[in-house]
Amino acid sequence: MSPLAEMAACLVLGVAMGIVHFGGLWWTVNRGLQAANPAAWFVTSMVLRMALLLGCFRLILHGGWESIAACACGVLLARGAITRIVRATS
Repeated sequence: MSPLAEMAACLVLGVAMGIVHFGGLWWTVNRGLQAANPAAWFVTSMVLRMALLLGCFRLILHGGWESIAACACGVLLARGAITRIVRATS
């Protein structure tokens, strides 16, 4: 795979990881505030989301720092998109 295609793939993977991470956070806040035990929702969600995010970053680490940078940019792009979506629905 060419370096440019690899960076594009890491960027797309980062966007997908960001959607799962920040979308999961939004879902947790909506559900957790109505739950009988909100602390359990928030802690469990944080552990699962961080494990998934860090696990994916660990797998991408073998591609070098450029791959991690492209993936991190994708996560930040997803964060911005989800922030806009949430603000528009509020």
